Amino acid sequence: MYSKEYPQNSSTSTIPPSVKGINPFFHGVFTTLPLFSPTEKHDIVLVPEKGLHRFFLFVPQIVSFLASQTQKTVLILTPGTEEVQEIEDFIRLVHPSSLTKKDIKVLGLGTTPDIRKEEEKLSSILGGVLISTAERLIDHIRRGTFPIDRINRLVIDCSTQSILEDFIQDTEFFYSRRSSRLPTILVSAIPRDDLTPLVRLLKKPIWIPKIDGFPCSYIEYSTNISRVDALLQLLQREKTFANETIVLVPEREEVIRLQDILFKQFPNLHNIQILHAGAVSPVQWRRIRTFIFGYLPSPEELIVTCKILHTLGRRTSLFILESEQEQEALTKLQEITKVSMKQSKLNPDEKALKKLIGHLIEEIRTFEDPKELAFYRKFISKHISIFLRSYFSAYLLKLLYQSYTGNGVSLLKNSVKTPMTTLFFSMGKNRKIFPRDWSSLICSFPGFDKSDIGEIKILDNYSFVEISSEKVQRLIEQLNGIDFKGKKLAVNYARKKEEALKKEPSANNQGQKSES
Repeated sequence: MYSKEYPQNSSTSTIPPSVKGINPFFHGVFTTLPLFSPTEKHDIVLVPEKGLHRFFLFVPQIVSFLASQTQKTVLILTPGTEEVQEIEDFIRLVHPSSLTKKDIKVLGLGTTPDIRKEEEKLSSILGGVLISTAERLIDHIRRGTFPIDRINRLVIDCSTQSILEDFIQDTEFFYSRRSSRLPTILVSAIPRDDLTPLVRLLKKPIWIPKIDGFPCSYIEYSTNISRVDALLQLLQREKTFANETIVLVPEREEVIRLQDILFKQFPNLHNIQILHAGAVSPVQWRRIRTFIFGYLPSPEELIVTCKILHTLGRRTSLFILESEQEQEALTKLQEITKVSMKQSKLNPDEKALKKLIGHLIEEIRTFEDPKELAFYRKFISKHISIFLRSYFSAYLLKLLYQSYTGNGVSLLKNSVKTPMTTLFFSMGKNRKIFPRDWSSLICSFPGFDKSDIGEIKILDNYSFVEISSEKVQRLIEQLNGIDFKGKKLAVNYARKKEEALKKEPSANNQGQKSES
């Protein structure tokens, strides 16, 4: 009833989202990554994330460890009987489709009031996974029915503060009955200071911390080009990509096409690995300098990648390539994972841009009236500074290119077409704030671009910024209270114009108070 052997073709009808959301590539990462495995010299402390089931931090590696060994036993100490059953079910999900062909025995302790039935199972077990509540483990040890010296690895699943004291005592008792130490994994989201008494029982523990704020760049590309073409543009743009880069793509055909193009046309990018997300591939993570998702990853995939790169402790760049249609999904991804997203865009296709310029020059030579164009030249010379003319030309070319490629943008300000709401920002000229500062800050958040920003007015102690009305509340929630240029930034709805004119002195006082 309590001892189970899961055969190779075991399946389940209900798969938790945390299992569905991880491609086979990351199943392989979990089972082979040394960072998550304890050794004779170092134990491991894993801090779980909200977007990733904590069982994924230790169950796949346990299965891999047992599959490669003979008659080895792992003990998982967990809070209650529900967790015992959940871990049993989780092992059934991850074993053994892509991990191992070896059957693994699993025995849950504490799920039945009759301890004698468990004693019979324990007496015959010669390897596998023992999952036990702390209370039942101590009962078996005191009765002399627990094979304590046959345990080869220990996992302490200490998930809540209320059970911490019991776990400390039970772990001390467990170690006091063993003749030697054993590699241990501690999984807990309890604050580090409170966890200290339990961590002291571990041997030179290595912490795998949370990823809050881990830097990540997302690259937006037009839906008019394929993902493969967008990836090629990205790889050619950054010189650093020539050194130890992984590109993960969802389709096997894309892997073949990218590898073929890189080999034939870009021999300088020979250190780039193009991998299929649907297959397990060996990766030397300690050598990786850049990791590129060629698709919008699941929260679980992004979390584990950030966790690995963060733990390696080296300067590694992380990129996500996403199309213009995936903005909403990207925003949700950031909310779940808490990574720090920075927006960037692919440069235009140079061939298409040259073709457009050639077309315009041909139009000028063939169809346009020189006298009419001369009027526009004089008008530009009169009304646009010589220092801005080249930028003016570049901006017009950008708009023409967007229209040429099917992403036309109106020359009119977005505020004419879209309802705008004015926000109050608690910094102004005295903090050396310029309109570009607010524009860059707003556009750094997923789902926002320059089309969402209207007029920006900078006063001495505060600023007013027009924002698209449908996005204004979300922007307030993301900006209000953040640190900006060494001070807390206050962002809220601005007062109506009539009220602001009547209370201009108090508004200045409000700005000064916000900046002090």
